[in-house]
Amino acid sequence: MKHAVRIGIILPSGGTEPEYYRAVESAPAEARLYVVISRCGADTGSGDHAVESLIETARIDYLEDAARRLARIGVDSVMWACTSGSFVIGVERAHSQAQAIAKAAQAPASSTSLAFAEAIQSLGVARVAVVSPYPLEATELFFAFLAQNGIETVKSRRLDNRSGWDSALFDQRRLVEICLATDAPDAEALVVPDTALPTLDILPELEQALGKPVLTANQVTLWEAFRLAKQQPPALGCL
Repeated sequence: MKHAVRIGIILPSGGTEPEYYRAVESAPAEARLYVVISRCGADTGSGDHAVESLIETARIDYLEDAARRLARIGVDSVMWACTSGSFVIGVERAHSQAQAIAKAAQAPASSTSLAFAEAIQSLGVARVAVVSPYPLEATELFFAFLAQNGIETVKSRRLDNRSGWDSALFDQRRLVEICLATDAPDAEALVVPDTALPTLDILPELEQALGKPVLTANQVTLWEAFRLAKQQPPALGCL
């Protein structure tokens, strides 16, 4: 009997798990999803999208603890499904973070921010428009992370969501309107970070309306998870 690919996902909190389960169920090959929760940084009053909270969320010991739980299950790949909890520490430390997760999980691993860089570069894109759910300081760190990977942000819009829960509850029709308004003629793709923000259902509509690739956090996370497991991913927009 053929082995079903086993995808491990580490989330910092709940909210968008249904997107992952539905997408994995639609994969060309039989696949199973295993989700574990990592500890979040303390909310000091500014929300968990505040940089000081994100730096704590990015702690390697927190992620190693979650990854060891996946090791006990046995998975073919692991994704740290948190954009802000990976870009907040910069490219070099994001790679170190992924390496620590891989060692603890005993499986290939990456993170959403690293997956964004891989996906954007795989499309040959160098200039993007960004709809950022985060406040200003975290948004600027995301732009810096993209720039460190040779990706220029030519236009942007902030939602200023204080927390992942704010993103999870954000109105999807309003999000579509904002994404369409944030496009720019010189942007080769639209990028929407934050795995707490549900986006998979609106991908086809956005790509058709914009006529260009749209890359979102849960989309690139799943794409990279299947790529690391050496399996064909579900149909996820341009990927």
